[in-house]
Amino acid sequence: TASRIYKQRNLECWARKDFLLNSTARDGTTKSYHFLQYSGTRQLAEDIERVRRLVGDQKLSVYGISYGTTVMGTYATVFPNHVNLLVLDGSTCPDNDIVDWIDVLARSMNQRIDYFIASC
Repeated sequence: TASRIYKQRNLECWARKDFLLNSTARDGTTKSYHFLQYSGTRQLAEDIERVRRLVGDQKLSVYGISYGTTVMGTYATVFPNHVNLLVLDGSTCPDNDIVDWIDVLARSMNQRIDYFIASC
């Protein structure tokens, strides 16, 4: 099934050495990091917080669209004292099952196309 294929592909990504990053400290010690551990929505929200501090803003006013609703919703949850205004337009489903989400997305697009064709 699609779910099994997705899970297998996900596991293969975690096993790839391309995603391993090494950092050498001044004392010569080396530490390894896996890129996928630092590349999610929470990490993106933390990066936005770093940018906010860099530019010196006290609070952000943001407008999130589609996946941006997930990112900015996460940001507002983790850093509520740093949000002034927040608009979330076209939120995404909070379900983490990407295979199910893609299936629902494809079905909804198919319905819109059918409606469009029927309207002509």
